[in-house]
Amino acid sequence: MIMITRGRLTADYLKGFMSAPEDREAAMRKLAEASGSKLLSFYFTAGDKDFIMIIETDVPEKATATSLAVASTGIVTDMTTLRAWTTAEFKAVGEMAGDILAAYRVPGQA
Repeated sequence: MIMITRGRLTADYLKGFMSAPEDREAAMRKLAEASGSKLLSFYFTAGDKDFIMIIETDVPEKATATSLAVASTGIVTDMTTLRAWTTAEFKAVGEMAGDILAAYRVPGQA
């Protein structure tokens, strides 16, 4: 499954980066591999978040554990981890939702 983590960089991160700029992709790849996951993409971004990391993993908790490990260092903040579905996967989710809907009763209806 695909997991997307976004977050913000702290002043300490930026100080370290500016004192010795480096391509962080290798570090992010090593981080993903430490959780048994595969790094698909890592980008720095503009807007409300400063980076996005996209990994493929067999267990979603691995992505959350990876985020917790990095957050514990204090160099990133405001991290969120999201599950992403391919269009085929989401079609299957829609089919399941349709099946489940048959068991739902709208309030006020008998």
